[in-house]
Amino acid sequence: EDARFRSHGGVDWLAILGSIRSRAKGERGRGASTLSMQVAAFLSPTLAMPGARGWRDKLRQMRAARSLEMTWSKDQILEAYLNLAPFRGEAQGIGAAALSLFGKTPAAMARDDALLLTALLPDPQAPAPRIAARACRLGGAGDCARFASEAASMLGPVRTLALDPGLAPHLADRLLTMPGLRITTTLDAALQRTVAAALRRQLLGLGGSRARDGSAVVIDNASGDVLAYVGGIGGASTAPAVDAANAYRQAGSTLKPFLYAQAIERGYLTPASVLDDSPVQLDTASGLYVPQNYDRGFKGRVSVRSALAGSLNVPAVRTLLLVGVEPFRDRLWDTGYRG
Repeated sequence: EDARFRSHGGVDWLAILGSIRSRAKGERGRGASTLSMQVAAFLSPTLAMPGARGWRDKLRQMRAARSLEMTWSKDQILEAYLNLAPFRGEAQGIGAAALSLFGKTPAAMARDDALLLTALLPDPQAPAPRIAARACRLGGAGDCARFASEAASMLGPVRTLALDPGLAPHLADRLLTMPGLRITTTLDAALQRTVAAALRRQLLGLGGSRARDGSAVVIDNASGDVLAYVGGIGGASTAPAVDAANAYRQAGSTLKPFLYAQAIERGYLTPASVLDDSPVQLDTASGLYVPQNYDRGFKGRVSVRSALAGSLNVPAVRTLLLVGVEPFRDRLWDTGYRG
């Protein structure tokens, strides 16, 4: 990142001249940002983010880097860089990167671990083979085979899923808004571990190409107590810190119980009423609508109870025609739905 870090005063003029010469020759210019320039941009939200290519952005970073060098020692600048640099996903700083990618603290990392993390810095989202090749070059190793497997392990979902961030990190982040705050919740610790383990096994079985992450909430129907709250496991997610249990998503079939409840409340249906699960075509303002079930099949005559249990789409559409779109929309609004 900065070969002459110890000798320059915040700006590496030789690197800048080399970059200009490469661009003049039509070659791909190498970045000339120093660690001091990057730290200045990390620290000040008013500066261009590191990696910005505009010459005005670079001038501002250069001026800020010179000022930083006048007040901080080289060791302090390097320490700040290691604590602020982005590594992979949402991991910022060497501590977060070591924990999320290796499951250990920086002090416990082996030399190969350090080489792999260093190889991430120029391009944190690079694929494993490129990271392995870069780490091999940095380490001057003759045999690069071990880096290929280590990089794959470092970036794979198994490593992320093996890391225990705590019982309910997403909920804790949501509730603990002040330092030293203690909150008693209704979570059942044993059930929380069971749900997290089940979700972790499911994600491992599906693989990162089919499901990147998942979430689960378990609620006691009688009391309304939240017994388990898993906002995410990590896996192959590019945003493991996002609380998926509290994130907005399409309501989908979760609206069906409200629809059937309204139909039963108005006396249009009972749980034993029979609905026709067969092909239907509806004219709408946007064109012809042909509802389909998830399995693309039809069950024929089914009870309301079976239609809801099987989450069948066609009987739900027929029920919506009974209830009416506007009355159902008003009912959802009254219950607090704002989708």
